[in-house]
Amino acid sequence: MKKFKLYVGLALIALVVIFALQNNDLIELDFLVWRFSLSRIVLIVGSMIIGVIASWLISAFYLRK
Repeated sequence: MKKFKLYVGLALIALVVIFALQNNDLIELDFLVWRFSLSRIVLIVGSMIIGVIASWLISAFYLRK
């Protein structure tokens, strides 16, 4: 079962990387009063990393109980 999860995780990472590489335009991001100009790759990969960390923290919290 661990190998299956590893393969699924690697496949999802590969899909995100392919998607990010195909969408490498510069975009403007408005957040509250700040305005950023950054590559879409940074936004996609950063969002994925934040999602992985959030899901890891939530699962660790529920497994602790």
